[in-house]
Amino acid sequence: MRRNKDAEMTTVEAIDPQAMDQLSAAPSVKEVADDAGTRLRKALAALG
Repeated sequence: MRRNKDAEMTTVEAIDPQAMDQLSAAPSVKEVADDAGTRLRKALAALG
C-alpha cells in the first residue's frame, strides 16, 4: 500500500500467491497459495 503525499489517493497492490507455489515443491504451499489467492481477490474486490 502506498499513499500519495496529498493523501487523496492510495494505491494497493498484491503479488499473486501462486508465485510461491512455483518456488516450492512442497504440496502444502499450493494449498496455502490457493487460500491466500482467494482471500486477496476478495479483499481487493472489496476495495473497489
